[in-house]
Amino acid sequence: MGRTGLCCEAFVQAGVKRVVIGIRDPYSKVDGKGIEYLQKHGVKIMAGLYTKEIQEDLK
Repeated sequence: MGRTGLCCEAFVQAGVKRVVIGIRDPYSKVDGKGIEYLQKHGVKIMAGLYTKEIQEDLK
């Protein structure tokens, strides 16, 4: 827990240049860690674009 998941490493290794995130992780211990990792490796991030809509769907 509190470590960047393997998917972030795989994105960087695959050469992904941009990631769009619909909603940030609601679990505070991990929220932002993957975003920070990707940004540190040059990946552009767009996050929270559909937060309201996704929260409605989760109800």
